[in-house]
Amino acid sequence: YMNQVAINSKPVRITYNRYSNSNVSWNPGKTKIVYTAHTTKGSQIMMQQVVPLLLETFVIFKDLGKASGPYWGADNNVYMTMHVTSQNSDIYQFGFKGSDPAELSKIKRLTSNSGIETEGQLSPNGTLLAYVSDKTGSPQIYLLDINAKKSTRLTKSGGYNVTPAWAPNGKSIAFRGIRNKI
Repeated sequence: YMNQVAINSKPVRITYNRYSNSNVSWNPGKTKIVYTAHTTKGSQIMMQQVVPLLLETFVIFKDLGKASGPYWGADNNVYMTMHVTSQNSDIYQFGFKGSDPAELSKIKRLTSNSGIETEGQLSPNGTLLAYVSDKTGSPQIYLLDINAKKSTRLTKSGGYNVTPAWAPNGKSIAFRGIRNKI
């Protein structure tokens, strides 16, 4: 559903499927969304034209149960979590070819560790990817320099640091964390 902020209107339904949908992300042009559709056979990454609203939904990642959590970055690429095994996931990037909204460019692996890496969020300037990894034993926030392909750990305290979100100026990251003391 979509609703206009500061306008007293009813929500408008924008997806028409029988799945549980999550992880909605707008494209930079604010005309389309990508999201995870949780089907009985596994998750799929789907795309929907929203402005103007078209009822056709495109399945953009068809390998059921392998991908989730899409995020449309400022660079017009989509970052998603790819489930490699039940105990391993990595962050992948893809774009779109030509005018076919369902035809993907080459899918590129950005992280490669034996743990779970998820929730990739691109910085506003497109140079850093904040993501969550449990490679040190508990979920922590890391930063991947997209050009240098080098990761650094951002959070060093707390046992469960997740859901990174960039400030619009790219100078801060908000995240959810658990601390023993306040």
